[in-house]
Amino acid sequence: MDKGWIIRKTESERFFTENLSKYGFNGKEIKDFIDYWIPRLKDYDYYEIYPQGKNIIDTVITLELSATPDEVLRLFYLIRGTNSATNSKIITPADNIQFKRTGFCVTEWGVILK
Repeated sequence: MDKGWIIRKTESERFFTENLSKYGFNGKEIKDFIDYWIPRLKDYDYYEIYPQGKNIIDTVITLELSATPDEVLRLFYLIRGTNSATNSKIITPADNIQFKRTGFCVTEWGVILK
């Protein structure tokens, strides 16, 4: 949780649309994320967002797949609400590392709300 972003609740849809696209998720995957998660981000004025990549996710959540994919693309956001951006710690912006999509790909996105 040392790199991420602080966004206004009112900017959450735009932020996640752009951010997920930069990582390499396609339009349907982004729409599914937006449709599910944006309505749930309503309790705070601001959100701290920390991306958690495959290397971190794999240590705590394993996948069991019936076929072996060429690529497994995993991204979770750890999200913590706050009512003031000034009360949040200073966050170094995270790097967007674009996924490589070749052949048969399994994609997974998620959120961990704190």
